[in-house]
Amino acid sequence: MPLALGVFLRATKSSKANIIVEQKEPYWYTIHVQQQLRRPFHKLCLVTKVLSLVDAWTKAAVEHKTLEITYYSGRTKGETTVREVEPDYCGWSINHRNFGLWAVCRMRNDVRCFKRETVISWRYIGNSFAPNPRGRWQELVPVYDSGGLAREQF
Repeated sequence: MPLALGVFLRATKSSKANIIVEQKEPYWYTIHVQQQLRRPFHKLCLVTKVLSLVDAWTKAAVEHKTLEITYYSGRTKGETTVREVEPDYCGWSINHRNFGLWAVCRMRNDVRCFKRETVISWRYIGNSFAPNPRGRWQELVPVYDSGGLAREQF
């Protein structure tokens, strides 16, 4: 299962560390550690697992829980917005014209397709919702089961 490991430095009080976990493609992550140390750090440890955006979308869709996304509208408006969404499906539309992360956007109160590369960040909100009667979340259940996402935490 694709996981990014959060890396944290435990350093002396005089040290400073900045850790950035950046998602590249669906299952590739880059971990940047920027540090300014007066004294060397004394412990480096792996602390937590982070679900990928696609895994979090799948888990939220099957469990009917909301996510908050920071989304860049790209060519259309060129603005960044924060939206609470009710995830439904990951993949191609029925007519094969659009590919992305499908959800009911609470800001627009309508079904939207978000391109994975324009979702800057996500956060688990966990508000329950009734699934869209025309939704495709059931198609994600095999992925949810085979990936062990029921056991994973957001």
